[in-house]
Amino acid sequence: MELQEFHDSRGSSFVYPSLMRWVFLPGLDGTGLLLEPVVASLPSEIRSTLVRYPSDLKGCYQDYAGAAGMDLDTEAPAVVIAESFSGPVAVRLAAANPGVKAIVLSGSFISHPRAKSLRNLLPLLAIGLRLNRTSHLFIRLLLAGMDAPKELIQIVAEAARRVPVKVLVHRLGLALSCDESQAFAKLTIPVLALIGDSDRLVPASYSAALMEIQPRLILRSFPTSHLILERKTEEAIACISHFLARVPGNS
Repeated sequence: MELQEFHDSRGSSFVYPSLMRWVFLPGLDGTGLLLEPVVASLPSEIRSTLVRYPSDLKGCYQDYAGAAGMDLDTEAPAVVIAESFSGPVAVRLAAANPGVKAIVLSGSFISHPRAKSLRNLLPLLAIGLRLNRTSHLFIRLLLAGMDAPKELIQIVAEAARRVPVKVLVHRLGLALSCDESQAFAKLTIPVLALIGDSDRLVPASYSAALMEIQPRLILRSFPTSHLILERKTEEAIACISHFLARVPGNS
């Protein structure tokens, strides 16, 4: 399958739909720190909400959907933009809330693509998180890319410091055991998946396979790592805007 790539939006004109609120859901840490610069980069015409999960929240994915739903206006139309861990949360919100008119999965999943190989290794992964979660090399290898700016690496490390290791391990276990395939297949709203072509956690082949479950899915590939929104902010915003311009009721 050929994936359309977005490399640079300079020199291009983009329409930023203003009717729909952009609701951002954070990754595994849940702090929202990584997404703060992304939200700050949005054009002034875009209304946005950055969801943050409580640092001590464990529970199940429905608990995270409940926490995110508190920041969602049930009357106003919204696009839910889910990073990594929060893909299943976005699916649950869309299934339960008619105000969600579209979802965007950024380096995300509905059932973890490496669950079979990693689930039995969770105790070892827990040790790895405990020892390396703030390691700059660890962050570059798995999340941000070897060429990531130092500022981003520091933000990721700070986010990891703010959440207890036990909570991170619990959330990793949730990600490795979730399966929202049935709910995802039943969605009747547009869905966009942003893919990092060098993503070590959610490979492009996984996202392409999701089209067999959800024919409405649109794939867009970026030359970057797992943290697509943070590494390719301008291009991702433009891509989402083009996608939303074709969503009914958002013009």
